[in-house]
Amino acid sequence: MELDRRAFLRSVGAASVLFSLEVLLGVVTPMVMLLMAHVRQTPSLLFTAAMLIVLGSLPLRRRSTAAAPVRSRPNRQAPGTAP
Repeated sequence: MELDRRAFLRSVGAASVLFSLEVLLGVVTPMVMLLMAHVRQTPSLLFTAAMLIVLGSLPLRRRSTAAAPVRSRPNRQAPGTAP
């Protein structure tokens, strides 16, 4: 059983490559950029780092909303309320 889990972790597919790019471009690169004083003092580089953070989080938000659609419940009362 443990061997099957390890094999799954080493598999490379489109999702794992895209996730790696998302983490690299949306988290690691801006973090390294913002650690440099020169980047924090240059408005255009600071804007670039901020946009990498914002744009790097968009695929994550898109996946989470697509994976869990909200279903509306018409004509339902909240628990503990009288009709």
